[in-house]
Formats: sequence, structure tokens, C-alpha cells
Amino acid sequence: MSKVTIFSGLSLITAMVMAFLGFYLGGNSFSEAIGMPLILSIPILIPFLIIWYLDIKHKQLITSLFYWGLLGAFIASITLHMGINGLMLIDIIQKGSFGPAQGYWFLFSILGGVQALIVGGILGGISYFIFTTLINKTANKQINKD
Repeated sequence: MSKVTIFSGLSLITAMVMAFLGFYLGGNSFSEAIGMPLILSIPILIPFLIIWYLDIKHKQLITSLFYWGLLGAFIASITLHMGINGLMLIDIIQKGSFGPAQGYWFLFSILGGVQALIVGGILGGISYFIFTTLINKTANKQINKD
């Protein structure tokens, strides 16, 4: 398994544990505290599962535009989720239970996660074109030098 997949998995687990702790410390039952992070993490679970599948089946896909777009989408979405889950967890720990502010957790995680997937995919695609252009320029300089 590649380092990218391992890091992606660890960041996914961290975001889900923060959401679990937030719900559990907020007074929900254990089953609700497990179920809600799974639902809230759909925008980061889907790209992670695709990254994991591509890592297992196709080792040379790191050079494809799809992989870079997918990786950009995952990075943007996981950044959003870690930030939201961390802030909500801190708020719940300070107040001791859910308040009106936590009612927007679902909207931020799902709707914001989908928007982050789109923006991250676009940024990943732009990064792909920038890096391939730089690699091609470097390769052409090396060929011309020889």
C-alpha cells in the first residue's frame, strides 16, 4: 500500500473519531455516535475508497489526471471535515452537550463536503497540468543537454 493511501486512511479515521467523540460526548447513544459520523463522512469515504481501490489494482495511476483530481478532491474535503469536526468537538467539550450551533454540523459536512470535492477536483486537475508541464520541461532540457 502506498504512503498516500496510508496517510489518507489515517486522516479519514482521525476525522471520523473526532465526529464520534463529538456525538458521544454530546449525549447521544453509542449506536447514534457511530452511525452519524458514517453519514457525515460520505464525502470523504467515497474518494478514499476509490483511492484505496486504485492503489490495490493499478499501481501506475499516479500519472493520470483522474488520480490527481481525485486526490485533490480528497485533500480539500478532508481538510474541511477535520476543521469542522475539530471545532464542533471543542464546542461540545466546552458546553458539555449539543447546542443550537451543532445543528448545522450536518449541513456543513454534507453540502460543504460536496463543494469541497468539486473545488478540490478542479485544483487537483490544475496541479496535474502544472506538474506535468514542469516535468516535461525538465526532461526536454535533459535531452537537449545530452
